[in-house]
Amino acid sequence: MDSSWLTIENGILKKCSKDASGEIIIPDGVTEISRDAFANCKGLLSVIIPDSVDTICAWSYMNCIALNNIKIPNSVVYIGSMAFYNCTELQQVVIPNSVKEMGVHVFGRCDNLKSIIYKGTTFTDIDEAVAAINANGKK
Repeated sequence: MDSSWLTIENGILKKCSKDASGEIIIPDGVTEISRDAFANCKGLLSVIIPDSVDTICAWSYMNCIALNNIKIPNSVVYIGSMAFYNCTELQQVVIPNSVKEMGVHVFGRCDNLKSIIYKGTTFTDIDEAVAAINANGKK
């Protein structure tokens, strides 16, 4: 899918049309995916995030109930709270070692999430890490 569904200002992806469906390819040069950018995009299946992105803000993909494929690039250093909340079709996520900070319940209510692979070693407190990647309130 082309990027005509996207609103981008000064390198910040502000919004994606709620009518978008299938796969979205975010263009190179985007550095941040803002709050609610993809929230409630019910037909979104997959997102290709370029290596230029370093920030995924809170609630960015909240309620993307069909989203089943997301690859977080090694450039991302921050993932905000509830960024993927209620993405019920996600089954596996790999968090690269570039991620230094995550908000709470990043993957909360991701009912089909079976595997979270965290490649980094930046969390100093196991409870902080569990809270950040907590799926469905289970530890």
